[in-house]
Amino acid sequence: MDVGRSLSRNLLAAARIAGHVLTGPLLRRRRMAWGATPEEVSSTWPGDELLPDPSWTATHAVTVDAPPERIWPWLAQLGQGRGGLYSFERLENLIGCRMRNTDRILPEHQDLSTVPEIRLAPQAALAVAHVEPGRDLVLAAPGPPRADRRSAGGLWSFHLRPDPAGGTRLVERLSFPAGSTRRERLVTSPVLIEPVSFVMSQEMLRNLGRLAEGQAGAAAGRPERAGSSPGGGRRRGRSARAYDDAAAALRRPDPGSAQDRELIRLATLAASSHNTQPWTFTVAPDAITVRADRSRRCPVVDPHDAHLLRSLGCAAENLVHAAAAQGRAAEVALEEDGPVVVTLGAPGTAAASPLSAAIETRQCTRGSYDGSSVGPGDLAALERAGSLGRVRCFLLTAPGDLAAVAEQVASGDLAQLNDAAFRRELVSWIRFNPAAALRSRDGLTGRTAGRPPVPGPVGTVLARLLVRAGAQARTDAEQLKSSAGVAVFVAPGDDPSAWVEAGRACQRFALQAEALDIRTAFVNQPIEVPELRARFESWLGLTSERAQLAVRFGHGPRLPYSLRRPVRDVLTDRPEETPGP
Repeated sequence: MDVGRSLSRNLLAAARIAGHVLTGPLLRRRRMAWGATPEEVSSTWPGDELLPDPSWTATHAVTVDAPPERIWPWLAQLGQGRGGLYSFERLENLIGCRMRNTDRILPEHQDLSTVPEIRLAPQAALAVAHVEPGRDLVLAAPGPPRADRRSAGGLWSFHLRPDPAGGTRLVERLSFPAGSTRRERLVTSPVLIEPVSFVMSQEMLRNLGRLAEGQAGAAAGRPERAGSSPGGGRRRGRSARAYDDAAAALRRPDPGSAQDRELIRLATLAASSHNTQPWTFTVAPDAITVRADRSRRCPVVDPHDAHLLRSLGCAAENLVHAAAAQGRAAEVALEEDGPVVVTLGAPGTAAASPLSAAIETRQCTRGSYDGSSVGPGDLAALERAGSLGRVRCFLLTAPGDLAAVAEQVASGDLAQLNDAAFRRELVSWIRFNPAAALRSRDGLTGRTAGRPPVPGPVGTVLARLLVRAGAQARTDAEQLKSSAGVAVFVAPGDDPSAWVEAGRACQRFALQAEALDIRTAFVNQPIEVPELRARFESWLGLTSERAQLAVRFGHGPRLPYSLRRPVRDVLTDRPEETPGP
């Protein structure tokens, strides 16, 4: 998970701060109670007694789909030189905080009983005034000398309470004194502090929730609720709720649906380049034909339709395992004119497997992982799953190999993102807010990567201005560093048959990874850039084989799921029909 490092998110946050400063008191009441219920705002929380008469107070809250014991470890390691502040790292470092956010639990920073203070920067610290593990953390700024030694010059506290509707309420309170001198009044005035703290706190609470939810799912050995996101608490927008509901519905069987429509629903959950979903399905009594929807081509990044046909292979592999869950064996064949035909055997010829069960929860997790290794038994299972027919899968797990892959991925980022045509094509598939994603049901939405929604036209302009090759190369290098390894899929040919087989092998690898609670994401840049592919293949030691796909893998939190087009939009009765409602 990219916790506050994205350049575009930090620039957008700076713009939001400026906007809130300019609006001043107009939106202050809403900001000071963001996400909190009236009861939470009016309640007296532990630590409030240290500053009984604050000049102003802000109370923010989110609902986290995890118990308090899963949230507390992230709070316990708060601070500079520890786990960070989980907010906008680049903005914090602009003012010298030297912050480094983590996306993993740090055992060495879990015991607060011997920690006298938490640093916000090398020269700024708050005293640890009160700790009740799993429930309350109160930090206090030093106040002026007074008779009451327990008075504070400001409070920052966090409180975990069960939510009657399920999960945990994570409540943050900030309290500031009036100040006795002009300088103190300036420093504690809400004019500047309140808008800045609001934007930073909002990001912090959302990231704490995402991290805790991902840790809860991994620890319990189960997936998170599809599309879960703590970002909005009780005040998530209607489009965000509708997005989450749609993503969850796609991953649940429809009890009244015919078996063939259920097979196609599961097929559409396969991976595809840019989530273009470039397929249609035609159903016959004992076969399902998967055809390319070439209106969804990406001619810049995929001029020969190799990724398109690999995507068809991914969908076909999902069909194989979905049919097995219905008791039917399936065989896949590529016809001469391009369609992929999945022939279904008689009932009772196959049985469900862990890969069948993984179809609905598999996702491409485009974030950082936790850096832990994958055991030898799981590595062997992954390698077996990713080798199919002519396709051979091999795994790179040595630190030196991962560093070399990161270097070549970075070279691919530089080549692609400095190409205006590539940038235009990429931006055309980005859905900048949940409403846009709901309209198209395809593409790359910021919700799946934890990015805040922005209006479409604004997002298009920001993406063209702010998506920079160097920044993306650094992000990809960090993500590879956090991964346990990279899987490379190679085949002796470089033709449609090899492309479909590579897609099948890659999808089976991803399903096996999901069954083992391992995250995956594509890193195909060295293969997509022609001048880099030969160098990549030479480094891999390939002579008669061609690299088809590359996937990083590792342990880490889940992110919200992407959307898919409904079955009615991809199902055709006859080959010549155009899919539609």
